[in-house]
Amino acid sequence: MDALRDICTQHRDFAGTGDRSGGVHSEISALQGQFLDAIRLYAVEIAGTPIAYASGFPYFFADPSGTGESTPDQITRDNRYQVAAKDPGGYMHNPRYMLQRLNDTLPDLAGVTGLDVPHISRP
Repeated sequence: MDALRDICTQHRDFAGTGDRSGGVHSEISALQGQFLDAIRLYAVEIAGTPIAYASGFPYFFADPSGTGESTPDQITRDNRYQVAAKDPGGYMHNPRYMLQRLNDTLPDLAGVTGLDVPHISRP
């Protein structure tokens, strides 16, 4: 499966990792990892409520225990937050939009949390 993901290439390092060998999927995945760090930091430091991600749904849920893992009682409609991971195939049918969404969101989160993301590049 990694070989199929690598065929959709880009010629820039959008995530700032220094590695352009994995295709646009790896760029989006790296940005999603940075986004996850940023939104968790924002949730704790700014919103005052830790969050966890439940990949089966795909949403963030409030995580009052702060474990980073969603429990069945936390996975409810009223306790969810939407995220870019809702479209895991976006790297194929709309990679620039996926990259732009993540690149536009990260600096906003970084501005209020102090997270360092000056290395990212908008398509």
